[in-house]
Amino acid sequence: MWRRAFLLLTCYWLMMLCQYFTITQASNNVSAILPPVGNSLQAKLKTKNALRTYTCGSGGWTRVNASGDLLDFNTNKLVGSYTAVNIPTSHTNLTLLNSDADVIESGFLTSSVIVILITTINVTSSDVIESLNQAICHQNIGAAARVSYVVYLNFSGGNPPPTSLCTVEFGILESISIEVPFDVEIDIYTQDLVPPPTPTSLMVPNGTLVESFFAQGSIIYQYNGSTWLEQNISALLYNVIGGYVVGKFENLQKLDKFESELNWHIYNPNGFSLTGHNFVDPIVLSTTDVAWALFKITSNSGNTTLLGPYTYVQLVSTRGGTAPSLSDSVGLPPGLVWTSPFSGIFWFYANST
Repeated sequence: MWRRAFLLLTCYWLMMLCQYFTITQASNNVSAILPPVGNSLQAKLKTKNALRTYTCGSGGWTRVNASGDLLDFNTNKLVGSYTAVNIPTSHTNLTLLNSDADVIESGFLTSSVIVILITTINVTSSDVIESLNQAICHQNIGAAARVSYVVYLNFSGGNPPPTSLCTVEFGILESISIEVPFDVEIDIYTQDLVPPPTPTSLMVPNGTLVESFFAQGSIIYQYNGSTWLEQNISALLYNVIGGYVVGKFENLQKLDKFESELNWHIYNPNGFSLTGHNFVDPIVLSTTDVAWALFKITSNSGNTTLLGPYTYVQLVSTRGGTAPSLSDSVGLPPGLVWTSPFSGIFWFYANST
């Protein structure tokens, strides 16, 4: 019981933390709602018997929740259920039926993932959007255990009743609720088990892939009057997107004897600490996302791998983290600080000999 309570508390804390990350909106830019490279489409689903619930109050309708069944898009087979909640913060819980093997391993008939809205695109109705949603919490081993991103497409229905129907003639406004049918397609993505293809200069010269961690944090920039300079970077490290915290990544306060400026620290019981620096120039693959990079590890401490000390770390699959554009910065006072949320995946390599 206490483990379930702790999990729910952790999920709620992560939902609050994610409010720090700006929800962006792009005009009809479909690529904006695609997950970063390094996440692959695993299932296409659709809703059945889905309803949005609205309550009447404060002069209009407020969407409070939604629910429905989930079907396989092609076979129409029931695969789970869908629940969306808008209060206290907008998030969705997708519960998926486990396979027989997962049931034996986990002891649960279902597994679930909570996702939170991070990006939307405009469609014809202002109330119905298509969106990219990121996993922030998993429960139970099984079908939903590695879900990383969820994309909602092709909404139909679900709009609130006319505002004119939300009047005092209905009596106590807050007690009035109406359910509105809707349909939506749901694309399920999972975090890959191997790195995505990288530019040649960012390929590890030699080494064996050991493990990966999802990073989510922020980069702090300061404006000097003509350009934005990176001042600090820090992030929490997770076993997978929406998983549990396993460590942290940050700048060193000062260069160490190897002139390393970065530190990766994985917590006990199997913890280790690494320092390193850029091995080659980072490569910008998107104007909206921080550059991909390859770091050379200069020191290892704590538990090492069976393959020996760690040698390189790649940062790929990045999202966000860029400084404001210079064209938008004209006239800003020097010394201004900007915090830019980012995420990415670190891939760790060790000696291959």
